[in-house]
Amino acid sequence: MKGLLVMLILTMAPFSLRAEDIDPSSTVKRVAVFTVPRTDPSLLALNREAAEYIENTFSRMGRFLPAEHHRIQWALSQSHTGQVVTEGTFSNAARLLNADLYVVISVSRSPRFAYAIMEIRGQGRTYQAIRKTWRIRSRIVRNIPLKLGREIALFHSGISLSADIIKRYDDGRFLINAGQWQGLAPGTFSIPGGGTVTLLQTGRFISLAQSSPPPGDIAHIDFGLQPDVDGGVAAINAAIERNTIANYGLGTTLLKNENAEHRYVEGLCIINPGGNLCLPGYGAFLATEYLRFQNARPDVPGLAVSVSAFLVHLTLPSAATGGRGNFFPWERDSDKSEAMQRLHIFLWGTIPFNFSVAYMDQLAHLFHTTEHLPPFFEDRNTMAAFMSFIIPGGGMFYKGHRFAGWCYYFTEISLGGYSAYNWDNGNRGKIALGALGVIKLIDIINAALIGPSYSFFSTEMDRDTSSVSLETGMYHTGDNEGVYSMSLTMPF
Repeated sequence: MKGLLVMLILTMAPFSLRAEDIDPSSTVKRVAVFTVPRTDPSLLALNREAAEYIENTFSRMGRFLPAEHHRIQWALSQSHTGQVVTEGTFSNAARLLNADLYVVISVSRSPRFAYAIMEIRGQGRTYQAIRKTWRIRSRIVRNIPLKLGREIALFHSGISLSADIIKRYDDGRFLINAGQWQGLAPGTFSIPGGGTVTLLQTGRFISLAQSSPPPGDIAHIDFGLQPDVDGGVAAINAAIERNTIANYGLGTTLLKNENAEHRYVEGLCIINPGGNLCLPGYGAFLATEYLRFQNARPDVPGLAVSVSAFLVHLTLPSAATGGRGNFFPWERDSDKSEAMQRLHIFLWGTIPFNFSVAYMDQLAHLFHTTEHLPPFFEDRNTMAAFMSFIIPGGGMFYKGHRFAGWCYYFTEISLGGYSAYNWDNGNRGKIALGALGVIKLIDIINAALIGPSYSFFSTEMDRDTSSVSLETGMYHTGDNEGVYSMSLTMPF
């Protein structure tokens, strides 16, 4: 430690200080990251990967410097006296390392999920009240370190940069135990309570400063600077999302050697309309096979709704005239009023929307049941807004919200039909058209802002495990012996 400090101070040559002038324990706040021992090689690797990512996250936040790996091993060897590693072992090791905080990570596996428990504990008068535990899970092992790192980044919310005055000089200047690593640079800072601090020179962990008014007997300076928590969390979320889309995305699973986006558009615009013309409703399900779903089964209630809606489009005007009006919208007779003919034309003209919604509904069902994500999911908010722009409720179906999608579809078609029928009836038709525009705008905005309803995706993006889950499964050991398992997960 003293050798490291000598190197740091030598980078600030104008200070002309000797290493023994500075108390090494006061130069920077520290954290030690421990892992609970595991015998499974895969869990050992996950433990180490998680620990390294957490250490990197602490470094990026610039508040607590992680202890080096070899020093952690030394401290554990000095503290571990029994057969079982206990919390006291980690606490004693952290004390040997002079750490202000220590983190303990424990990982485990079930047939479906990887789990991690992370505890953070404070030591000393300043941080002894810190005691927090996180429990996370993921079906994608490489997301475990990222989700733990995200919690560490969020832990730094509200931890402003503060520094201790560790040495004073006769000319009014003084040294503080914060520098470039904490995000400081030469310049003048306003500090809470009034006054300013001017940093004359900054090293990695210590800085030369002077203040106005002079610090007097004050031993502590609060700069009020916050770490970039939002930026750190955004970067981690993006990495989690990339891993999740790579694991569940249609383009990386069922359509590996094909252009998933191209086939998705072809299925919607070409394959589905043709299938529905031959078999209304069921043709929408058949069209989904173009995306290579395995062992796919249709959603019967969804088919029933789409077929019923198709029959309304096709036969409502004829039924409204008691079957006397001409079946075709372009033919008008004495039993079909001008208003009824406008409605007839509107309903037949919007049949392609029915075909599209039937297809989107069956796709949403298959994405849920087969656990795949649709193409364009990296830009899902923009894509959902566009789908709602061209298809009533299309963006809601795209994100898996089937009921909401049908609600938007029926609302928009009903308002459009009412507007067409009453267009010459005072202002009713115009008011209905205006209401349709408002609903369409709400549809687009809602589709853009709402989150996906795919539970497998939400599980990866979630933070703490917040619900009780029961899992059963069977796996094979290295000796090819079948093992049945059951696990119950419950937060407490």
